[in-house]
Amino acid sequence: MQIITNTLDTYTYHELADILHSYNNTAAVSDFLFFDIETTGFSARNSMCYLIGCVSLNNENFIIKQFFADNPSDCDDEKKMLTEFMHFASGFKYIVHFNGDVFDIPYLKERMYINGMPEHQFPESIDLFKKSKSLSPLFKLENYKQKTIEHFLGINRSDKSDGGELINVYKQYLTGKTLGKNVTSEYNMLLLHNHDDVCNLPFICHVLSYNQIWNEETYKSTSFSITDGYAFNNNPVKEITFSITLPCCVPKDVSYGNDLFYIKLSKNLLKLRTKIHECELKYFYTDYKNYYYLPDEDYAIHKSISAFVDKSRRIPAKASTCYSKKKGSFIAQPADIVTPSFKNDNKDNISYFEASDSFFNSPQKINNYVYKTITSLL
Repeated sequence: MQIITNTLDTYTYHELADILHSYNNTAAVSDFLFFDIETTGFSARNSMCYLIGCVSLNNENFIIKQFFADNPSDCDDEKKMLTEFMHFASGFKYIVHFNGDVFDIPYLKERMYINGMPEHQFPESIDLFKKSKSLSPLFKLENYKQKTIEHFLGINRSDKSDGGELINVYKQYLTGKTLGKNVTSEYNMLLLHNHDDVCNLPFICHVLSYNQIWNEETYKSTSFSITDGYAFNNNPVKEITFSITLPCCVPKDVSYGNDLFYIKLSKNLLKLRTKIHECELKYFYTDYKNYYYLPDEDYAIHKSISAFVDKSRRIPAKASTCYSKKKGSFIAQPADIVTPSFKNDNKDNISYFEASDSFFNSPQKINNYVYKTITSLL
């Protein structure tokens, strides 16, 4: 078993610190360990782990350690590698990986069990695959493999292989080493693939900067502006844009929108744009059994005052007819975030609230509306 250690000079410490701080404002970069494994198959019962790479911080220098089971004559080589890695990993608060919650961590736990090792507790897990997939409406990628995320973020790698191809390379390495052949090419290929996988993880951490939008605490500096615009039919409309300054910049502009809402995230500015609708909408009462509907007037009244209305002009209200109507300026919302809420139909998912001073003069209401609207849409 080998432990190969090298110092990396390709990271911007303070940039990564800002990203990780936006994820957890009490954590230091030195609390995070980035790791990736290489195996001879997908089933932990029928294969083995032969290489574990990890990146950590030491005095503002990034260090890569690769734990390599390279001794074909030692039946405990994998066990020694796992023991060394778990001892090293125990010194960190967080372990960062790509899809490791599904594969890497369960695989290592199973291999440790098979090797007769005691159960080890991993640091708190951060799965960059899950963090990326949760923002799929913004990223709009064909898939969420590590190399696809790297390409999206503009990350380059020297390695052109994939893990499946390297299974045979590892077997050739072991056979060649046993026979005393020169296996430098296979050795370099195995280490390079793992090196690029694990060394790119801190760069992929940029996806954590997008995850700021899930943290309501970052929505403290919301401002808004109202402008005149035009709808698709060239009718004049008023648009309102909410702007949120986030603690951390994102590496690439992203956006998402539909007929009612448009979201854009650029650098450290998150914007939500929607229209102010000048129209008449309905306020639906939930306890419709206590109301009568007046067809001639097209609204409902409570039964407590129904004695003043001729019986021929009233009918029992239904959920769909138990409403009063109001004209005014309204803002759409994907759920009943701001109340009272108004709709066109009681079964509509989209509701509206009045664009009133009570809303515009309340930073708390604005923040709550922007946060819940964006997170509901995504």
